[in-house]
Amino acid sequence: MCLKSLEPIPISPDIAAWGVTQLASTNPYRRIGDTLFARLHTLPWQNLYHREGKPALSPVVLALVTLFQHTESLSDVAAVHAVQTRLDWKYAL
Repeated sequence: MCLKSLEPIPISPDIAAWGVTQLASTNPYRRIGDTLFARLHTLPWQNLYHREGKPALSPVVLALVTLFQHTESLSDVAAVHAVQTRLDWKYAL
């Protein structure tokens, strides 16, 4: 596994428009998506990964999903389903 230093993927226009209209400005997922996620980078963890190999998932994304899972007391399967279907999680990530 290797960790490439990549810029965060920009949010899709559809989800961005949905987030602005449907999520309150105090919603934690909106606050994470608007401010925190752009500040988090993979750079501090880059030296923990090998330079060659299959690209790994960002530790920032994995940490946030684990945090969301814990705050909502979800099982692993339910967290995977939430990442795939919930727009507020997609907005934050």
